[in-house]
Amino acid sequence: MKILAQSDTTLKLQTSKAHTWAGLLVCLAIAAGGFAAVFWTGQVRLTCDRSGAEEGNLAEVNCQLKKMGWLGLHSLRAVNVNQLQGANLKESPGEDGSTYRIFLITSTEQIPFRNYSHSGYRDQRAIVDQINTFIANPQSATLIITSTTILEWVGLIVGGLVCLICLSAIYQILIAAAQPTDINRITFEKNQFRLLVEYGSLLNRGATAYALSEVTKILLSIEDDLATGLRLELRFGQVMTLCQLSANQKWAKIQPIAAQVSAITRCPYQIVLTSKFVWDLTGQQAATFSSLLKQFKLPKLSVQTWIFDPATEQVTCVEENIIVQSYEWRAIADVLPTASGSKKVDAISQNQLCLVFTSGQEVIVYRYTSTEDGPSGAIKAQTVAQYLREFLKLA
Repeated sequence: MKILAQSDTTLKLQTSKAHTWAGLLVCLAIAAGGFAAVFWTGQVRLTCDRSGAEEGNLAEVNCQLKKMGWLGLHSLRAVNVNQLQGANLKESPGEDGSTYRIFLITSTEQIPFRNYSHSGYRDQRAIVDQINTFIANPQSATLIITSTTILEWVGLIVGGLVCLICLSAIYQILIAAAQPTDINRITFEKNQFRLLVEYGSLLNRGATAYALSEVTKILLSIEDDLATGLRLELRFGQVMTLCQLSANQKWAKIQPIAAQVSAITRCPYQIVLTSKFVWDLTGQQAATFSSLLKQFKLPKLSVQTWIFDPATEQVTCVEENIIVQSYEWRAIADVLPTASGSKKVDAISQNQLCLVFTSGQEVIVYRYTSTEDGPSGAIKAQTVAQYLREFLKLA
């Protein structure tokens, strides 16, 4: 998410899903890479002809070696192999095992069958034997060998998939029909009491205006890995995601935006502790997913979401859109990264986020896990505890 314009009365944002010309250029560059992989990889074809043969004598064998592109529109490499006398296979030992390379032997030089060596001894040995058998048999007039390595298949498959995915993305960015859910920019105008939403592709735009009073919820979400997301909910159930849960979106950047949106709309923002899976499944998607679980008699996914709502001064625990626990905001004395009553602080308790109430009750609201490429679970719990203390004005 990016701030395009900001003042006391106006806030214009570009959402994390916005279609931009820069995004189009990135897709075009990736698509070009995929097309190049398809264009520059392909089969190797050796075509040999024994002309002017006399019975009982070995006539001169002339060949043409071609590296053909998968599209069949061009030849990447073409070499005339005159007076072919045979083929051999050379081994190149390495730390990860040996690789092999075929060489075509003429009266004057050795010509590589491919520009690189690779593993796969059996296939290459079979090609060498096929060439040498042809050379030794004067009755054989022609020889055609077509060879494809796994690297060349990978170039075709991966390059083709990259092209298809990027072409689909380019269509969505450039000319797809405008969909209200594909929000590009959103403008909060306090003086005009208006929320202007711009959506659609680059060449097919749309816009809708709402009254600021239609904003009923501003949800600031913190995910397990401290990624932060921002979402609006309108009076008639419409959901607008301004910022997806992403590792690139941090609290220090998103929280001030949520605070300003709250000031302009006069709707206090809520903090939501949830997982990315639950955050992505909203509204009709969540209902559809739950019905599929019931239809196939699969167990329910017990994932809890904790919501801190200053409007109602309630802290609620929600599971599948059902409130399973609720606590008074004013009864919270502190937020700790581990249970304060624990006599022994172990690795698990350090990763817990705990609400401590004036009555002495302690409720664990979240458990954070450590990851190899991120902060430890204890650091995550301490960080979110500090966010909540500031939000609840306990610091």
